[in-house]
Amino acid sequence: TNYSPDGDYVLDDRVYLPHIAEGIDAEAENEFHCLSGTGGNGAVDLIADNTSIIHGIGLDATDVALVAERSAQLVWSPRSNVSLYGETAPVTLYDELGVPIALGTDWTPSGSATVLRELQCADYLNQNHYDSYFSDRDLWRMVTSNAAIAMGAEGQLGRLRAGWVADVAIFDGSVGTDHRAVIDASIQDVELVLRGGKAHTGDAD
Repeated sequence: TNYSPDGDYVLDDRVYLPHIAEGIDAEAENEFHCLSGTGGNGAVDLIADNTSIIHGIGLDATDVALVAERSAQLVWSPRSNVSLYGETAPVTLYDELGVPIALGTDWTPSGSATVLRELQCADYLNQNHYDSYFSDRDLWRMVTSNAAIAMGAEGQLGRLRAGWVADVAIFDGSVGTDHRAVIDASIQDVELVLRGGKAHTGDAD
């Protein structure tokens, strides 16, 4: 639960975070059809601007276009996806069609123990399988501003801005320059973490 310093709840309680199309078979894609109103009799329509789809692996171009049309988001969990299914969501397609992509760890049995490790997994895939389609800034946004969008908190979290909730992480700049200092960071390179402006962990200096 995330609160602002004055105690107000900052997440949008309309946000819907379903695991949809977690798999690579027709059944996974059919799950999306059943939940997007496109699956015929009995289908319900739950894909809207407050929906952040976790996984979204089994979607084709037509499905992703519908996600974009509905202004929904994707929460990408590449390490868990590759471990369990041998592939992950078609993230370059999602991005090309304008769907905001956040990064999430899914769960620890098959996902990453930390979001930093998940970020490095995404970076590895980007460099070795996506021809560096995403810039370092794009990857960094997946764990900052895009993550806030996925949680319905983009008006208060995800950016360093006056009046916003001060959830801040500071990294050792010797690890790399600009966004690469975050992407290549290990836990030991995190100098300070603030939640709502209050220190939770880090180097006292």
